[in-house]
Amino acid sequence: MKWLSAFGLICQFVAFWFAAPELLGESTLTRMQHGIRKLVTWIPIIITLLIILSYGVTFIGISGYNTYQMYKNGEPVIDMYRYFIYMGIFTTLYMLFIFRYKKIRSYLENRVAIPLTDRLLNSNETRKNALIIGALLFTIGFVLQLVVVLLS
Repeated sequence: MKWLSAFGLICQFVAFWFAAPELLGESTLTRMQHGIRKLVTWIPIIITLLIILSYGVTFIGISGYNTYQMYKNGEPVIDMYRYFIYMGIFTTLYMLFIFRYKKIRSYLENRVAIPLTDRLLNSNETRKNALIIGALLFTIGFVLQLVVVLLS
């Protein structure tokens, strides 16, 4: 049930960001245009880095647990070949991300951030659709939290 409540909170948080362009209005969005582009460019990068960080922490945790079990029982718990294969794959992905960082950021800025901010600034229809999506997400989040409260 806890995960259902957490998912509802996430839906409500995301709903705010969908509703914000319509609530702020065109003049405020024009003033914040540079900051919005920067934010939209950084969001996928931050998410990617968090995913990579979680893989790193997971591998450190697995290594620590395996070391503890080897110390306690004298035998490893996990298959070390599989462990090193996964570690190699994620390390390669991390290195590709680091070496391609500038190209990824440029791509996100030119293909995602600039068109999105231009559309939000110049199109009332886009802001209206974002507001509708935000309202739906907020409602879904509310219903999920209500279900958790009623079933707990």
